[in-house]
Amino acid sequence: MSLKKTALLAVTALAISSPALAQDNADKVPDRVFKTADIIDNQKNKLGEVTVTQADDGVLFHVKAENMPAGWHGMHLHKVGTCDDAEAGFKDSQGHIMPEENKHGFLNPDGYHSGDLPNLIVAENGMVEVELYSEDVEYQDDEDGDAVFDADGTALVIHADKDDHYSQPIGGAGDRIACAVLK
Repeated sequence: MSLKKTALLAVTALAISSPALAQDNADKVPDRVFKTADIIDNQKNKLGEVTVTQADDGVLFHVKAENMPAGWHGMHLHKVGTCDDAEAGFKDSQGHIMPEENKHGFLNPDGYHSGDLPNLIVAENGMVEVELYSEDVEYQDDEDGDAVFDADGTALVIHADKDDHYSQPIGGAGDRIACAVLK
């Protein structure tokens, strides 16, 4: 496996007022392909949105939310695009996207899951806005098993605690507290 990088492009705690990147660049990149999904909590309250944009070799994610618990939160792409079992902790979304069955975590010498993402850092006021890019997943269905928009979709899941990028199976990130269906 080649070790591709997931790059954190910008982390900014902002008011939830600026439009998503894909929409900002509509006149500059007219053929862009993107989808936006709601992020919900365990009571099915909308917290914000994630916009997923197809890039030449990977996927650009723009996460914007409010009313989140302050601090560090693990964030991963899970195999199945469902958030229907919110009160049960979004367990139906199954585990991380990991077609090569690697171990979890960017710091793991045995590799990492394709669905591993950097931690989300929420400001004291409960607001977060982050943009990140991953070459470890593809936008549309492909034969590698690492597409965000495959037959059963993907769930972007935010966890209660920080991901240490090493511990198995989820880096000690704890309960699943927010979810977005990417289908």
